[in-house]
Formats: sequence, C-alpha cells, structure tokens
Amino acid sequence: MAQEIAVDYKDDSPIFVGVLNGAFMFVSDFLKAYPHPCEVSFVKLSSYQGLTSTGIVETLLDVPENIEGRSIIILEDIIDTGRTLQKLVHLFGTTKVKEFKIASLFYKAEVYNGEYTIDYVGLEIPDKFIVGYGLDYKELGRNLRQVYQLNQKHMINLVLFGKPGAGKGTQAQFLKEKYNLKHISTGDVFRFNIKNGTELGTLAKSYIDKGDLVPDEVTIKMLEDEVDKNPRCGRIHIRWLSKDNGSGRGIGQFFGIQGHEN
Repeated sequence: MAQEIAVDYKDDSPIFVGVLNGAFMFVSDFLKAYPHPCEVSFVKLSSYQGLTSTGIVETLLDVPENIEGRSIIILEDIIDTGRTLQKLVHLFGTTKVKEFKIASLFYKAEVYNGEYTIDYVGLEIPDKFIVGYGLDYKELGRNLRQVYQLNQKHMINLVLFGKPGAGKGTQAQFLKEKYNLKHISTGDVFRFNIKNGTELGTLAKSYIDKGDLVPDEVTIKMLEDEVDKNPRCGRIHIRWLSKDNGSGRGIGQFFGIQGHEN
C-alpha cells in the first residue's frame, strides 16, 4: 500500500493521519515503507464497546492544525460499518484541505454501509472480529504481532420479531446496549436483500409487488443466511411477535428455541 500511495504522491508531501488506537502499528510500518517526504499526525475516535459498535462515534483527539491546502490521507486499521469513516469525513470536511483520501489496512465489504470511496485497501476480510497488530478486544490484544479471529462461543444473538409499532426497535436498542448483543433487524435484512438483488430479495420483492405477504420460509432463509455471517455465536435467544403460531414454530425450530411467545 505504501508503494501504491507513493506513486500517486511522489510530487507531493502528504500528511498521513492515523486513527488511534487501532492503527498505531499499521501507521508505524507504513511510514517505514513510504519512500517520499511526508508528515504524520493522529486523530482518536471511538465507537466500539467489546465486540460491537455502539453506533455513536466520539471524537477523543481532534484533527491536526495547519492542514489547509495540504493533501490528507487517513490511515485506518479497519473499516466495517462506516460510522467512524463518516465521522472522519465530517471532521475534515470543515477544513480547507487540498485533498482527502482514505486508506484502510482491513476492509469488511459485506457490512460497509457508508457512501464514501475507500481509496486504498490492504486486505478485504469477512465480517469476523479480529484482534492483534493494534486491533483490540476491550483494549487487550493490541500487542500481538499477528492478527487473530476472536473465538466467542458463548456470544448471544438477539432477534426481535413483531408487527409495526410493537416496540421492537426500542427493545432492541435497550437490550443491545445492556447485554452487548448482536442486533439483527428483519426490516434491515429484507432491505439489504432487495436492494442488492439477491435471489431471496428478488423472490421476496415478487410477493410484495403483488401485494402478498412474503412466505415465512423466505424470511427464515434470509435469517439463516444472516446468522451464518456470525458463526462465532454459540447460542441464540429469540423473542418475537408472529402473525400466527405456525410461523412462530417455524422460526423457533430453526433457531433451536423450545416454545414461543405471541
């Protein structure tokens, strides 16, 4: 990556801005490999607690001074949902920099929901939680020389089902924050599949376009695929409001739940 950026900026003296704390090892090794004049600075943002992103990005160390008219290249350790990236773009969008680009060592393409171009990518990876080489789990593991996938066999996923207005969103947010759970929204799952034209999304849309309800089998298969993206979860707990007992039993059987609540 250093050589790729060096070709683009051989006639410039960019400022590389590392995102703390995760990118400190990456920034160090990157600068050692970068052959041209440059400067380095850091910003510090936070959106993670344990395994999951809180969705709220805080600025702990602000943008450097005297960057007007300069080329800025952000050095990120990892980009997943894009929330931190959105905050970075906002921070630097209020400055008068000459150019602003993003470089990330790791990139989770399947969960990235941002609208901004990532200009340089070291390695595209699946949606797994990784530690080492600066990346942490609750501030531990940053000093590991290699990168490891964290094995969480007893992580619990919570999926809430219910009709509109049942309060699923409020309950989900509360439980997610209190118990550090993975939140899967059926609405988000449907929108993702339809927007991306997946086989299941196309099938679901055909029912919706005709004014019909999407069969439970299609919903369950979508959820199957979504849960498969989180193989580190050892067990799953579900509460739902279903339109009939049959659909509740079907979903419950899939997730290994005995009994259900309507």
